Amino acid sequence: MEKVNSIDIDKILSTDIPDIHPVYGGVRGRTMSSVHQVYAWQIIKDAGIHTIIDLREDGIKNSRMQALCEEYGMRYFYYPVQKRVALIDEMIDRFDELCRIIDEGGFYIACAMGLHRTDIALCTYWVFYAAGKGIDAPKIYGYSQETGHTTDNIIQVLNAFYKRMTDRTGKEPIPKQVFLERKQIIKQRSRETSTAVCINQKKTVYIEIDKVLADFGSGIQKVSDEVKKEYLGRFNEIPGLFSLMDPMPGAIDAMHRMQNDGNYNMYILTTALWDNPSVCADKLEWIKKHLDDVFHRRVIITPDKSLVEGDYIIDCSNGNGVRNFKGEWIQFGNGEFPDWASVLRYLNVE
Repeated sequence: MEKVNSIDIDKILSTDIPDIHPVYGGVRGRTMSSVHQVYAWQIIKDAGIHTIIDLREDGIKNSRMQALCEEYGMRYFYYPVQKRVALIDEMIDRFDELCRIIDEGGFYIACAMGLHRTDIALCTYWVFYAAGKGIDAPKIYGYSQETGHTTDNIIQVLNAFYKRMTDRTGKEPIPKQVFLERKQIIKQRSRETSTAVCINQKKTVYIEIDKVLADFGSGIQKVSDEVKKEYLGRFNEIPGLFSLMDPMPGAIDAMHRMQNDGNYNMYILTTALWDNPSVCADKLEWIKKHLDDVFHRRVIITPDKSLVEGDYIIDCSNGNGVRNFKGEWIQFGNGEFPDWASVLRYLNVE
């Protein structure tokens, strides 16, 4: 099929956007909502990208992405990817438009890491539309055997999509045998080797303790009124305060889920307080008590967090060098990432 819009793929690949690859006359890659990829917007526009397909699993449009699309004169198209019935219905409602956009070319389709939901969306496009037009199945980059994954999540969404379409229309969208054959092709694709995929390449994530893993307020509540009065206005200098803190809601479970996901190298990255000499020991004791199995010998204490290199930093503040971190800052506690559930969704951790 000849695409209406052509793109300068070499120019786009020169941006070094993580996990970016050509697909169906457009490109797939990591989300462009990161503040660290603002430099690439004008480049991809000049290279022929006119539509951003934003793959979400929370049913919420990305306001930052919408604003960036408006700023650079691109179209924003929200497409949910999930197996929940409510979002499967929305996938179906938006499916014809998704196919039209892909057929035109000149699109950038992306999820948080440019891997897993992107695989699912492209496989859905192929199974229920493009395969019938003689178009090849897409390459699998996220759910590939090379990276230690199976296609189970892809198949679950395809099955839910097929069932819901059948329920809504009273007839099968494609013959069941054809559907089974196309799913087998997807599974075969996941077993194919590709020089474009780095085997077991993990993302490096740094996590602050204060107000991200440990609940600062819970520690204050356990201090006597006399101590609070003595340290009024400088509670963070209270000796032993950190050892009193409870974990933030969902934090311990989230750390174990990230560890079990297998896609992340995880480190504690925190700052010591000059006026509270016990804080380093207190933080180490807190980690040993709550998360030694995740962060054993993986603790970095520094006044300047921009000195380390990695893919993500999860922190509630952009101070202490976070604003100059070369990866992506996930601002814990803000509107986009109010809790650990939202962080796990963004990092595609189940």
